[in-house]
Amino acid sequence: MNIDEKTRYDRQVRLWGKSTQQKLRATNVLINGVASAAGEVAKNLALAGVRSIVLNDAGALEPADFYNNFLVQGSSVGDARGKVSSQKLKQLNPFVSVNLVDGDGGVSLDEGPSLRVTVSRIQSTSDALREVGSPRNAAADILLLVADLGRTTLGLFLYRKSGASLSEQLNALLFANTAARPAAFQRALLLMRMRECQEEEHFFKRLVFANTIVTQLGLALLTREDVEFAAGATAAKLCSDAIDATVAGGVFAQLIIHAVGAAGEGEYAWAVSDCSGAATVQVGGAIP
Repeated sequence: MNIDEKTRYDRQVRLWGKSTQQKLRATNVLINGVASAAGEVAKNLALAGVRSIVLNDAGALEPADFYNNFLVQGSSVGDARGKVSSQKLKQLNPFVSVNLVDGDGGVSLDEGPSLRVTVSRIQSTSDALREVGSPRNAAADILLLVADLGRTTLGLFLYRKSGASLSEQLNALLFANTAARPAAFQRALLLMRMRECQEEEHFFKRLVFANTIVTQLGLALLTREDVEFAAGATAAKLCSDAIDATVAGGVFAQLIIHAVGAAGEGEYAWAVSDCSGAATVQVGGAIP
């Protein structure tokens, strides 16, 4: 690092040490979907001083973006989300290389000794399974799947260095031992599974579907109100705000930094942020 970088990163080096900062400086990040908590992760990793960030988001800004995405403030509805986000990230830290890729084709991270981190925004379990199998994420040493579910945000952390494959880790998180996880995790998982049921279906049919998922996965910590809320939840109702995104994005970024400091060996497999009342965050250990 040159003298300007040392000055910029001095306070955080005191927090997590020179070794972690050097590893961050050799870390390349791919962001698939720069919205809400995923956008906050991108912001925090840029401020932390990663080597490069590639944004993969060809979408246009919608009104909801201005409620939960720091990177797009000052822009207008219809502007390219990826483009305005990349401009903001470059302003936040000129020492980080920020590039933009439109669409899914040709997205890759630099090869070599650097660590590769991918952050993908998802909404459902099928999205999660698709991201794990996507060629654009094949090189990732750390894969973070971010599910924005209104006041609840779930992060699933998968590690290349784990004894299990990325697919095996994901299946263990989504389908195994779910009864032992806290209520906030169970609530998030049910909301993700509800994406499999059409929003246009009658509420009673969606309620039956929700109760079936609760029984199948043993989500016994959920209340009747939780299940009824999930049955009535639509994409419009599950719009997060700035507090949701900031809390979740800050926690997720810190867990990534922790894993980078450990050379890609993660200690945590999931984190869930719940801002429905007082903001709470819970984390769970990595899948062996």
